[in-house]
Amino acid sequence: IKVECEAARKIFSKSGSVIQNDEIIYIQEELIDYALEAVPSKIKVFKKNGQHAFTLKENQEESYFGIGVTNINFQDIKTNKTKPFIRNHMQVSTKLGDLLENFDMISTLGIPNDVAPQNVDLYNVLDMYVNSEKPLVLLISEGNKISEVFDLIGSLQGNISEKPFIIPYFNPVSPLVLNKSTTDKMVETINQQLPFIFSNYGMYGGTTPISEAGSLAVLTAELLAGLVFSQLVKKSTPVILGSLPAGFDMQTMGTFYSTSSYLMNLASAEMMNHYKIPHCG
Repeated sequence: IKVECEAARKIFSKSGSVIQNDEIIYIQEELIDYALEAVPSKIKVFKKNGQHAFTLKENQEESYFGIGVTNINFQDIKTNKTKPFIRNHMQVSTKLGDLLENFDMISTLGIPNDVAPQNVDLYNVLDMYVNSEKPLVLLISEGNKISEVFDLIGSLQGNISEKPFIIPYFNPVSPLVLNKSTTDKMVETINQQLPFIFSNYGMYGGTTPISEAGSLAVLTAELLAGLVFSQLVKKSTPVILGSLPAGFDMQTMGTFYSTSSYLMNLASAEMMNHYKIPHCG
């Protein structure tokens, strides 16, 4: 895997079980075995008030659902018209997700365009925190903002690691790149003793091989690389792994979802179950 951050490469190299060629890291089998043994197979997730929300674990018989796809537009339910996403949409949508019993968590819902770009992450987290008691899955777009996000939540909540109700969400860059922003955010989250989601987005025929098996192999390799990195930073760090496979339309240069997408998502879930790691998809 290509590791863009020098500090992250040093973390890999200290293990003694990698072969390094400039930015390319070749992870040996024994290091993957170590990470799989070290990572917890059970993660307790709480509500903002400290009550237990749910537990993610191996051989999961129950699924837990949340809302949030980082929209840039919002469809008004009264007029049916689409308009740019703003802070008010984040607030009312988060509150709606909090009221609907069949949603278990709230993810980052959108990117408001009435906020300065450098402040979007902070306002999003503030609006989600104020308008929901449910666990929050946070997508932090700016790598250098995550420490400020933790400071903000800590000033409002106090201790955020004892009963974690926030789960940051991170992505590598397919195919097979651990970018600096992602590794920086992972290290900051691990230092806060919080669980996090490490999930990839692959476009078969574009950023991953066009075959289902080839894509699954590449996406699984990315997830295992992220897992190894997390356990090298701190052993027993709780991690949730998952994929969002999509197709690549060479005519429109866009993505699409198909039966193959969902089968690959299911295959990724089964792989994570085999590894005894909580899965998202």
